[in-house]
Formats: sequence, structure tokens, C-alpha cells
Amino acid sequence: MFGIMRDGSLRFMVPFFLFLYSYSNACTKNSGSSKATGSIPGIATFVAPYDGQVHFVPLPNGRMQINGSVSGLPPNETLGVHVHETGDISNHCLNAGAHWSFVKRAAHGGPKTAYRHAGDLGNLQTDSDGVMQFNLDYLPVYNDPSHGFIGLVLAITDHEDDLGLGRNEESLKSGNAGMPLACAVIGRAKAEDKNI
Repeated sequence: MFGIMRDGSLRFMVPFFLFLYSYSNACTKNSGSSKATGSIPGIATFVAPYDGQVHFVPLPNGRMQINGSVSGLPPNETLGVHVHETGDISNHCLNAGAHWSFVKRAAHGGPKTAYRHAGDLGNLQTDSDGVMQFNLDYLPVYNDPSHGFIGLVLAITDHEDDLGLGRNEESLKSGNAGMPLACAVIGRAKAEDKNI
């Protein structure tokens, strides 16, 4: 190494190391973008007897903002909210399948549980008018191939989710959250959507 410095080759090494530093710094800054995570802005529109829209907005830090509202739900209730594995809302949402998980052996959990289904969003409360407000700061599961849940189903269940803590087999599958009450397919949002 000292031989390189003596013969003057160091002047060629300095620009090389500066290039490496700037390249790695640029990669670090861009690693949290929606392009890096592959997430696409999405929207779920609920129809009668329910009404409302829920937006899925990728953030530059790699997280996702899930916001919006759904009305027509039972008032003053805590209900489970999940993304399901298909885009089929027929048969009263039952064809939506299980909670979205691209990891074969993942168990059900809450949104802050490290090892969980990618579609486990936890619980939300309805107000006295039966309106559920969404304002979730969600950390997607690493390498989720759904690109932000596009083409999957967002469902609200008729019971509270026990977040996988119910100590029984159904808790580890669905959080004992009951049956789907309302559901909508998450589609690709328009670029001019004000919530994106």
C-alpha cells in the first residue's frame, strides 16, 4: 500500500473512492422510495350498503400511509381490518381467501408484530355514526410481491382481531376476527389522485 503512495498512484485512487462514496450515498438515499420498494399507489372503493374509499400511499421512507373512511358499519365497534390473498369479493367477500401472506409459514399477528401475515392491519374503531376512519402508518413486509396490495381485497370483519394472542389455532390464522362484513378490491390509483 505504501508503495502505491510513493509512486504517485494515490492521485488515481482518491477520485475512485470519492465515486464509490457518492454512489453508495445515493443508493442509501433512494432505498426508501416507492420505486425501490416497488409499491404502487392504490385505492379501495366500497359500495352499497357501505360507502367510502381507502387510499394506499407509498412514502419515500419505505412505509405506506393508509387513509380514508368507510361508512355504513355498526356504530361504536372495534373491528378487524385485513388485506386478503385474492381479488375476488364474490360470495359476500368469502372468496377473498385468507389474509395476504407470501411467506408460507407466517402466523397471524398485529401490524407491529415482526413475523406476521403481510395483510394483518389490526383493528379500527367505528364512531357513533358507523364510520371507520383509516389513518395508518404501515410498514410493509420486506419484499412484498403485491406492490402495495394492488389487486388484493381490503376487508373489514364483524369482530375485533385478537392479533394472534388468542392461544388457539384460529387466532394464529385469522385473529378470531369473524366473518368479512365489508370488502373492496384494491386497484391502482390515478396519478392525479390528491391523496397520492
